[in-house]
Amino acid sequence: MLVPKIQAAGKRAAKSKQIAQKLLSKQLFPVHGHFISATSAENDLDLEIDELDMNDDLWKLNWEYYIRCELQMNLPVPNGPQHVRIKLFESSTQSLITPDTAN
Repeated sequence: MLVPKIQAAGKRAAKSKQIAQKLLSKQLFPVHGHFISATSAENDLDLEIDELDMNDDLWKLNWEYYIRCELQMNLPVPNGPQHVRIKLFESSTQSLITPDTAN
């Protein structure tokens, strides 16, 4: 998403770190899984995006994925405390869901 705006790899890496810090910001995104709108992605994160219509098949697939993740995150952990935070780690080939043990 940064390549169209920033050609130099070093500058892209610095911008990536800046974006990561914003994504961790409790002021912008108070909870993990907070929906990031196209407007917020462009204005707050300074990303180059293609906004899809809600009737677009790709948009529908992404929305379904988001909802499924939200549901998974709110399932109780077997034999665990009643309120356990869950982390979801994703790559292009794998998904990992694990209890968040950080304080």
